[in-house]
Parts: sequence; structure tokens; C-alpha cells
Amino acid sequence: MSVEQYLEEKLIPQPDIAVEVVGEVIVYCDPDTYPQVLPDTSKWKIAIGLHPKAAPYFNNDQFIAMQEALTDMRVSALGEIGLDRTVNPIHWMSQEKILDKLLGLARPNKPVILHLRGQATETMSDAVYTTRALEIVQNNCEPGAKIHLHCFHGKEKTSGYLASRFSEHLFQLFSLKGQKFP
Repeated sequence: MSVEQYLEEKLIPQPDIAVEVVGEVIVYCDPDTYPQVLPDTSKWKIAIGLHPKAAPYFNNDQFIAMQEALTDMRVSALGEIGLDRTVNPIHWMSQEKILDKLLGLARPNKPVILHLRGQATETMSDAVYTTRALEIVQNNCEPGAKIHLHCFHGKEKTSGYLASRFSEHLFQLFSLKGQKFP
């Protein structure tokens, strides 16, 4: 089933609130399932990345495939990439090394979609936004880089911190306060 066919399916149950969709992004963050041929549609933007939980298993062939995919004109963003501290701490260092390596693929004309999660006991903690991940971003992203921090659920104070510490970067914070995610 194609993405277009999937979206034609009726939602069950129907949403309580009608929304007008003005933009759509397909995010491929599992190298094993990157499409051989990217969808050729002007209706969609495409992002190529690696979910941080897969970092320990990321290999050079997958890196090369990602690097090649990012050169495709239909790919509009690098992501999602980041750190996910809900995994066993033995994987944290590999996540950091992979994030550092993948940020080397960032280009000024393609936003970076960051996935950041704290430890299992504090997945919604503001500390996840003000720690190691942002150090890595600051060390690797050019001034003016566009960074989308998806599923942001921090406090207003934290968004102020991000704006001041990364004033040369454009951060897009999409708040999902009150939402619960695994």
C-alpha cells in the first residue's frame, strides 16, 4: 500500500476536531526500511534519519545509504536523529557518537529534526533539552541552522533557555503538553 493509499483510508474513530492539513512530511528513520525509490510527489516533504534507539546497530553501509539519500532533491530534512535515554545506559555513548557523525551530514538548506528523550523515569524532563544533546548540536551545526525539536514537551523556561543559548540557530518547538508517549 502506498503512502497516498494509506492516507485515503478512513480514520476510525473519526477525529473530534476537524483539522486542515497544510503540510505533510514522511520521515524515514529506519535504514532497513528506506525505500529503494523515494516517492515522487510534490504533496510531501521527505526526511531521512536514524531513530536514536537504532544507533548501536547503525553500520557504515547504512551511513552511506543515508548520505546518498540526503543528496536527493526530494529529501528536505535530516532526521529524525538524536538521543534517547530510555534505553540501557550502555548504548548512550554510541548514540552520542552517531549523533555527532550524522550532524556532519547537516546542510544549511535542510532542517535537522531532533529526537530527544530523557531517562525512562523522566522522559518529560526539561533536563533532556539542556544537556549533552545540545552540546553536540552546538559543536556541529552552523550558525543559522534550522533545527526542529519534535514532540517538545518542556516548560516555557526551557524554551527561553534554548532561545538564549542557541540564539544563532532557528529552533522550532512544537509543544505537546499533556500528551503521553511511550
